[in-house]
Amino acid sequence: MPKNTIPIFFLKMLFIAFVLTSGLLLALAFLLYRMKWNAGQATIGVYVVYFLSCFIPAFLTGKKLRSRRLLWGLAVGGLYFALLFLVSALVRTGLFAEPSRIALVLTICAGSGALGGIAS
Repeated sequence: MPKNTIPIFFLKMLFIAFVLTSGLLLALAFLLYRMKWNAGQATIGVYVVYFLSCFIPAFLTGKKLRSRRLLWGLAVGGLYFALLFLVSALVRTGLFAEPSRIALVLTICAGSGALGGIAS
């Protein structure tokens, strides 16, 4: 793949990630409503959504680029987290979430992106 098309490809992968996030969050909301899950189960569900939303685009990136899959997957997960953090910072007023929660979400996004790249 030519180097000048890689940024456009990353934008496509991030778009796929956010479409996945939207669909999976809608499915999670439906499950929460129908099964009357508690807050702890909902939190785990959101973390699973983050995992899948980074893993699948990173997997596709590794398949497409075929070299340095771990790094490209890590980049996809890191970019997803950066956009997620930016959007949540713009939407929320006041202080951000606890640093431990931010670190956990960063670990989930970067780790699942790296795993997706390796698995490709």
